[in-house]
Amino acid sequence: MSRGRRASRGAPDSWGRGWYGRAAPPQAGRGLLALELVAGQPQGLAVQDVAQRLGVHRTIAYRILVTLAEFHLLVRTPDGRYRAGSGTVAGSRVRGRRP
Repeated sequence: MSRGRRASRGAPDSWGRGWYGRAAPPQAGRGLLALELVAGQPQGLAVQDVAQRLGVHRTIAYRILVTLAEFHLLVRTPDGRYRAGSGTVAGSRVRGRRP
């Protein structure tokens, strides 16, 4: 490594490229994967289920799910499971539009 330069901590090539060609951070990817997992299960998923499927600790899965719920993308049911929220329907309408 040349003097004065630090090792690059850039994203692996497998990460998707976001706006302006920047790599999507792993947290964003995990959040989108969690949303996809929960939305694909009509009965919803518990925090532990999401944690196991993402391969992360329950605390991390919980934080992801709470964040998605704050944006109305997910809803927490009385039994503690998370299901797709009203924001996912609105998002799918927007995504379906083409300029």
